[in-house]
Amino acid sequence: MASCAVFLMADIPADVGRSFCSQFFCANHLIEKILDLFIESNEEYVKEEYADMSPEVSFYFMSSDDVNSLREASRPMEAFASPFLGKTLQELYEWFDLNITQQDPCDGDLFLESFLVLDERSVQDHTCLFVSTQNGSPQSIRCDFYVPFDNATQCSVKENIERGIMGRFMRSGRVMTWHGLHMAMHGGLYIEGGEVKEDEEWKEFLEN
Repeated sequence: MASCAVFLMADIPADVGRSFCSQFFCANHLIEKILDLFIESNEEYVKEEYADMSPEVSFYFMSSDDVNSLREASRPMEAFASPFLGKTLQELYEWFDLNITQQDPCDGDLFLESFLVLDERSVQDHTCLFVSTQNGSPQSIRCDFYVPFDNATQCSVKENIERGIMGRFMRSGRVMTWHGLHMAMHGGLYIEGGEVKEDEEWKEFLEN
């Protein structure tokens, strides 16, 4: 099973509270708590949604622009100064394409179809950017901390970000949350009081 890269593009204040494999590009000083929370959230999602498979979740945080020095992340995380601070999404995409996609420095241990980005919103609302590299330019979906690794897995088996549920989230600009992904995957249907009901908001989302 491969890993996914993660970039960080904004400063994370020190007072922030509260493998499948994925790589992270980080663009500032990383604070342990937010990184641990990210890893824990992905592990929680995978453990519950894929309980019968017992999959491993892991990440590569881009703590250096020397790809030969990259190592799989483990908790508890330690803060580090990111070389990608201030980079644009396009610049991260170009670096990723040149250094990861074309060179595959980890011998197949990294997802080549996507990477993840922590930015200024990551501290405020515990979301990140899932970025697909499949179509010659960076295309992104904002996700909560639970679902991005699963998105990376789907793209690794040639699910295109422009199609299906991911495409609907991308075009709508809506944040993909665990709950939202669950509702979309079940066609807006849910059970309440022993009865199957249909959520009109999600029905409309899937029809557009």
